[in-house]
Amino acid sequence: MKTFAKLLGLALLACAPAAPAAIDALDNVPAATLLLPYFEIDTAPNGRRTVVTLGNASPTEQLAHVTLWTDRGVATYSFDVRLPGYGVTEIDLHALFADGTLPASSAGGFASCAATLPPAPVAGAQLTGLRNAHTGAASSLLGGQCGGTSHGDGRARGYATIDVVGSCGTAVPGDAGYFVLGGNGIARNDNVLWGEQATIEPASGVAYGDTLVHIEASATAPATDGTPTPDPNPGNPPLVDYTFYGRLVGASGADNREGLPGAYVGRYSLQDAIVGTTAQVWRDPGAVAPFACGSPPPDLGSPPLLAFDQQEQFSQTAQATFAPYATQSIDLGNPSQAAIPFGAGFVAYNLYVSGADPLFENRNQAFVSHVYTANFGGTGQTSARAIGPITSRFNQSPANGFTFPQCSDGIDNDGDGDIDFPDDTTCPTAEFQFESTECSDGIDNDGDGNTDHPADAGCVAPYSQLEAPECSDGADNDGDTQIDFGSDTFCVSPADQFEADFNNQCSDGIDNDGDGLVDFVPGAGDPDCFNPGDSTEYAGLCSDGIDNDGDGFTDFPDDMGCFAPNDNDETDPVCSDGIDNDGDGFTDFPDDVGCANAGANTEAPACNDGIDNDGDGNTDFPADNSCAAASFPTETTACSDGIDNDGDTLIDFPADPSCQSAAGTSEFAPPLAQCSDGIDNDGDGLADFPLSPGCTAANDDFEGPDCSDGGFDNDFDGLADNGSDPGCAGADDYNELANATTRACSDGIDNDGDGASDYPADAGCESAWDDVEYTPTGSVPVIVLQPATLPDADGGVPYAQVVTASGGIGPYSFLVLSGTLPAGLALAPDGTLSGTPTEAGAFAITIQATDSNSFSGTRDYVLQVIAPVIELGPMTLPDGDAGVPYSEIFSATGGTAPHTFALSAGTLPAGLTLAADGTLSGTPTVAGTFAITVEATDANGFTGTRDYSLVIDAALIDVAPATLPDADGGVAYSQTITASGGTAPYTFALVDGALPDGLTLAPDGTLEGTPTAAGTFGFTIEATDANAFTGARAYTVTVSGPAIAIAPGTLPDGSTGQAYEVIFTASGGLAPYTFALVDGALPPGLTLSADGLLTGGPTAPGNYVFTLEVTDANGFTAQQAYGIVVVPGTPQAVPAVIPAASGWSLMLLLLALGSVAFVMLRRR
Repeated sequence: MKTFAKLLGLALLACAPAAPAAIDALDNVPAATLLLPYFEIDTAPNGRRTVVTLGNASPTEQLAHVTLWTDRGVATYSFDVRLPGYGVTEIDLHALFADGTLPASSAGGFASCAATLPPAPVAGAQLTGLRNAHTGAASSLLGGQCGGTSHGDGRARGYATIDVVGSCGTAVPGDAGYFVLGGNGIARNDNVLWGEQATIEPASGVAYGDTLVHIEASATAPATDGTPTPDPNPGNPPLVDYTFYGRLVGASGADNREGLPGAYVGRYSLQDAIVGTTAQVWRDPGAVAPFACGSPPPDLGSPPLLAFDQQEQFSQTAQATFAPYATQSIDLGNPSQAAIPFGAGFVAYNLYVSGADPLFENRNQAFVSHVYTANFGGTGQTSARAIGPITSRFNQSPANGFTFPQCSDGIDNDGDGDIDFPDDTTCPTAEFQFESTECSDGIDNDGDGNTDHPADAGCVAPYSQLEAPECSDGADNDGDTQIDFGSDTFCVSPADQFEADFNNQCSDGIDNDGDGLVDFVPGAGDPDCFNPGDSTEYAGLCSDGIDNDGDGFTDFPDDMGCFAPNDNDETDPVCSDGIDNDGDGFTDFPDDVGCANAGANTEAPACNDGIDNDGDGNTDFPADNSCAAASFPTETTACSDGIDNDGDTLIDFPADPSCQSAAGTSEFAPPLAQCSDGIDNDGDGLADFPLSPGCTAANDDFEGPDCSDGGFDNDFDGLADNGSDPGCAGADDYNELANATTRACSDGIDNDGDGASDYPADAGCESAWDDVEYTPTGSVPVIVLQPATLPDADGGVPYAQVVTASGGIGPYSFLVLSGTLPAGLALAPDGTLSGTPTEAGAFAITIQATDSNSFSGTRDYVLQVIAPVIELGPMTLPDGDAGVPYSEIFSATGGTAPHTFALSAGTLPAGLTLAADGTLSGTPTVAGTFAITVEATDANGFTGTRDYSLVIDAALIDVAPATLPDADGGVAYSQTITASGGTAPYTFALVDGALPDGLTLAPDGTLEGTPTAAGTFGFTIEATDANAFTGARAYTVTVSGPAIAIAPGTLPDGSTGQAYEVIFTASGGLAPYTFALVDGALPPGLTLSADGLLTGGPTAPGNYVFTLEVTDANGFTAQQAYGIVVVPGTPQAVPAVIPAASGWSLMLLLLALGSVAFVMLRRR
């Protein structure tokens, strides 16, 4: 029994330290950027999903920035992922598109990030916008525009890039400041990331995986350092580095990332239902902006796809639909995607785009991987795919290195004077490998006496490689004991060039499935072999005799789920599985109108399936007017439904002229003219052209006689109708020609001498009423326009091309029948296409030439207008200083002068302005590094940009004086602080420390006051200029106390029994003063008051020493030591009478000191 076996080819990178960058080597080492070339997400719960495993190969934490791009290369959404040292995380893109879930992590040491990454899940309108952007619908993320392609299945398609960055943010590759040479932008050059991807299809059990594309960075490698290198071809301009993001950074190499090759070759197998190959192709789209839905940018074109069989015989293949987008998955076995004629072999991809970008010599980097599907013997049923290796060819463009077949290389390889297809008859196609073969070399290679085609019967054509094909040479060339056609099963015909057997199981002589039967033998052999080239002898599910899906039917043809004996899936189609899959109450064909037939795999009618099936921008009933009801089975428009809706025998666009495009909703023509409306408008019993004699053509809007048709000049003589035209015999005259009673096409005369008379014999007669029988050849002429193609035009450069015509009778007149010429160009009636184009792009036009007999012919053209490359100077901007006038002038080369300049991204420093003439000037008032993009627009509207980093240094504010003088306590102090280096006025403030008590600092810098405390004071004064720039200076001021002196310096001696009085005074401080005893003791009997009065009467003799301290009003102090000697005293007589006028009062103190009484006098 045949089953699917899993093949999972994963190349995992170990968590190891970052390896050195090997630039321009397609290797899986830690890198600065990772590319997921293709993803396809079905948001259904059990839908197809892609899971990315992302790892950090370094011991330090890293920040990875993930950007999603549509299949056309429009950036839609980005987010950041933190990876701890040697950390690993998974990103499930299915979870992102289904419910907005992203891997959560902490911000770690990245201060620019929110505490949790991502800050919030994707939800609501943002999630809807993300889905729409990747399914080809209008997206709110893109301003209501589209960014991708609608494939009609609702799956989200695109690719992803992952860069190592230094900070969180929403910028994407290509934004200003994202890349700066040397890894100094948001993105860094650290080669620390590794990754892999796995794609799972749960419904079918298919899974496959591969490493991501690892793109290393280097700021020093010649290929990525951003410095142009000399072209090896003399006379050519230097080659710019084609880095990975080269088209997003203006070819500056600022990303320092290695580029990818543009040509690949790899094996494929399409031998039967068991083995298949799908190519996943990514191509660099450059910078792609969102576009109006329904008007996508031009496709990338269909590149050469060269197929070889296993014998390396070349074949030309169809390329019409191959790889038109930035990313896609292509079934190599599907003729509508890539017509490959061989069952197995090699396929070479040349993915360069002609005219893609002259800066890169038309190279176009790409990546291709092959997904192989294989079925092997075993038990059970599983499904899987494996990624196969692709050999790449690096940095080769069509002009230098990619080997083209001899029949399209521009060389006369065989020296016969004819070059390439179709001139060289030995070339059957432009892709044929050789211009000279044995059958066209003039030599009798097989010695049979006959040379080349057609003389040698072994030569089927001039391009046959051998004169004696192995299948008719009488030799057993492949050693299988079978000789030539008729015996050797691998000989398709006698002219088959090779007998070789490539070991397919059904012709290898081995019983591979152990059923006792060997190989394909008609009427015998292994019944599971359907031809000698079948790759397996194992039976498929549709020929194994088992009812694998339990529907009561077994194998082909009984089980409707089987489409052939080797079909490996018995599962019934949705429209014959007995289930109401769409819940509309009807089951299977023919009851469910959504089933086109019993083999159809969907029950949902096209008008109720939620898909814009016909691509007209309207989905389902009632929005799509091609849907008569929700149950209507088809959404196709009247002009693309394969039905003759208006019964004119012409079907759809372009056959039916009433259809202007395939999206047209009606095949019916606009209201008909009288001569085609089926009505006898003039009542003569005859209706319409050609029956009615008044009708000169079907579009004639008057059925009556020419001489009363309302003023139409039918004979072009400048006169119309009866009474004006002398050719009219009356109002009922059907002909305005003089004396003409019958038309030339009904007069029985061969008027043009071509051997045919009248309608319908003479092809020059459109009807019996045609006045002119003449045609140049007796039949409608074929008008041919030349040239076949128009040369490209350069924007802003005068262009002139003459379109000519032949096949009719001149002179010819020319006009643009459809499409629009580029602005600035015009087509003159004589066929001169000239002017100066002022817009770039590819312009599809149809030019019509009309000869002198009104016969016309057309030719379709695509006129490519290439925008001029406008370069801005200078390369970098000089630094500026805040508060200092700044001036720099931008210039531009390329395009048409004058150029105007404007800021297209970023913000200028406050105080600077950019004038339209390119002058950047002003006085910056803020400091910092400012990332800006300046755009130059030439006189024709073409633009060029350059990114700059403008550094404004802060103003250096100097505070003076350098030091401050010390102060004296209690003495008025004043000092002025000044500043310089910024913009006046300045304000001053204390920012650290403390001023001496009693001093204050005014905003104008005045430091003044009277110090009230001694000591050393450290403080910092800051000056702020008019632009808020600051400078500071630290000062130290010492406040010395005042020199306070106490008087008297000495004290008189005292005597016991004698009154004693001394008044202390102080000077040098600030009054009032207070006095106090601080050491020693006063003589007994004496006291000291706070105001300095020492009074009393000593009572005991002795030598007394003590210290007095005086304190002034500010708290400053001084001390003085004193000594008083008290000696015994002698009593004195007291006057009996004390005059009252003396001012003394008498105080009698009776002291019990023996028998003596003392009297003390004290003056008040």
